[in-house]
Amino acid sequence: MKVLIAPDAFKESASAMQVAEAIKTGWQKARPNDTIQLFPVSDGGEGLLEVLKETCKLKMYQAEVTRLDGKKILASYGILTEQKTAIIESASAIGLDFIPADKRNPALMTSFGVGELILATLDQDIEKIIIGLGGSGTNDGGAGLLQALGVKLLDKNKNHIQPGGIHLKKLDQIDITQLDPRLKEISIQIASDVTNPLLGENGATRVFGPQKGATQEMLVELEKSMTIYGEKLDIFAARKISLIEGSGAAGGIAAGLIAIQNAEIVSGADLVIELSGLKKQLANTDLVIIGEGRIDAQSMMGKIPVRVAAEAKKAGASVLAIAGSTRIENKLAYQNGIDAVFPIIPELTDSATIFSQTNYNLMRTAENIAKLTLLF
Repeated sequence: MKVLIAPDAFKESASAMQVAEAIKTGWQKARPNDTIQLFPVSDGGEGLLEVLKETCKLKMYQAEVTRLDGKKILASYGILTEQKTAIIESASAIGLDFIPADKRNPALMTSFGVGELILATLDQDIEKIIIGLGGSGTNDGGAGLLQALGVKLLDKNKNHIQPGGIHLKKLDQIDITQLDPRLKEISIQIASDVTNPLLGENGATRVFGPQKGATQEMLVELEKSMTIYGEKLDIFAARKISLIEGSGAAGGIAAGLIAIQNAEIVSGADLVIELSGLKKQLANTDLVIIGEGRIDAQSMMGKIPVRVAAEAKKAGASVLAIAGSTRIENKLAYQNGIDAVFPIIPELTDSATIFSQTNYNLMRTAENIAKLTLLF
């Protein structure tokens, strides 16, 4: 049997490639003669660079950038030389996982490092930049990113706004006279499957702020700041940037890029499927194994595992899903191209233990499924 293992990362416990390798190890214990190909995937968030490095000709580079809390780190970016396209993974510079859970404060975190990555790519021979959003720990509307590119965000006294979304309440003027001129020749695509706008109950702050460490009091103040920021972006761009579907992605980074660079939002899942050549790899495949940390109703709304399932079905392959946990009616999974879903958690315990046992549980589950196939 020809098997394609194409999982997404299991958040906070295993990368997409680690998940794929664990499933392969377990599967081969029961079915050592199967032809297995690993094909990790991403929707544009964490792991985007690793996935594309494994599946297409991506040349990797590094640059020193500012982390979301102001510390300096080395972050990676990639270049698709033949397409003159740079790939940036926002989480490599401003990922939430850089900050321990008890020290997270999105009011003061900055997206400056992503702007520095953009500047680094401009030193290469490129015409296009794709920025994968997802997993960020910031809530500054991309203000830090814009400042790194040369945009002046000034208060009423012509002073520069300090890093962090909480300070955007002081914003009075957006000045792009010092914007890096090389950006005029560059098109930017934002790879994201988030549909939230910048503002409101479904906006960047209210929906994603709590998981980044925002208290209820902080959420109120951040939303006030983001509202002022959104109004300034709307005036600058002469259109309602703050209401655009997806403008709230990565703490509002999308809104800043749309307003200043006229960036285009594209489906991260569709982009990865196209760049990686997944459709070609599905030819003559008998079984596709997908996976992610949790499969639920949101997974069915165009997330990468379900998009892979849809393409697999078009190619005539069967689809199994292996997940950290599941919260979905079987019928809904079947309707979205998944033939069977298997959670890997064997018993109730604390999160730290569950995360530490991810690889073992993946191998054990994959072996059990493969054993089951031998009964028929």
